[in-house]
Amino acid sequence: IPMIKGDAVASDEVALSLQFPADDAMMGMQDAVPATNAFDPEDDTSYAFQTAIPMTDDNGNAVEARVYFTKIAEPDPLSEFTEYQAHLMVDGNIVPEADPLTPTTFRFDSEGIMDDATSLLSFAGAGGATYDIDLTGSEMENGTFSVQSASHNGQSPEGLSSLEVDPRGVIWANYGTDNRVALGRVALANFSNPQGLRQDGNASFFASSESGDPTLTSPGDKGLGLLQSGMLERSNVDLTEELVQLITAQRNYQANAKAMETSSSLMQTIMNIRS
Repeated sequence: IPMIKGDAVASDEVALSLQFPADDAMMGMQDAVPATNAFDPEDDTSYAFQTAIPMTDDNGNAVEARVYFTKIAEPDPLSEFTEYQAHLMVDGNIVPEADPLTPTTFRFDSEGIMDDATSLLSFAGAGGATYDIDLTGSEMENGTFSVQSASHNGQSPEGLSSLEVDPRGVIWANYGTDNRVALGRVALANFSNPQGLRQDGNASFFASSESGDPTLTSPGDKGLGLLQSGMLERSNVDLTEELVQLITAQRNYQANAKAMETSSSLMQTIMNIRS
């Protein structure tokens, strides 16, 4: 039974609500629109803003991730839109766009409202995984760049919190606060002639030619009884052995009591002699 369960997913989606400044004077260190140099996380003149984001890998473990934003277009006589391009860094590596034909860009209209058609950005991670960043709710306002909210759909590994076996033999486990998960089922063996089983030890039996071959099935099927979790069958207790152990314990108790009585009597005799 696994003691830890991770929420393995093929994709990780981060929801970000950001505020971008409408004034170029608050554009960060980016030197021009578009930037003079190609994006480089070590060159702060190649992007305007950056922020850490919550993200997990396929095993549910937290990974270091940052997203960078470069302003690539401003309103002009032909377009009212302000456009940005996003760049994703995960564990120190630049993650490319999921679709080279669809750059990870988004835009705002003249009122600072995001174009919803451009709000979902997809990046192609290693091993076929994808990272999605949803910017729905972001806006462009007078003020500085800020993160209004950040969340993600990943989950850290959860420890085993409870375990139970139902009457039908299904083993159920709970990890953290998640709904219970079926891990397996207890199998029972039935015989055409259970009285023909040969005893091996106090409460162990094995098949013989008289009992026939075992038929494996589940509790409650084909005439078998149901399971009671946490209970011990009386057939697992050797009454003769338990009675012998009880008699032995009683004799030991009597011997110890007699020794204490004798010691007390001797001490009393000694005290009387001294008196």
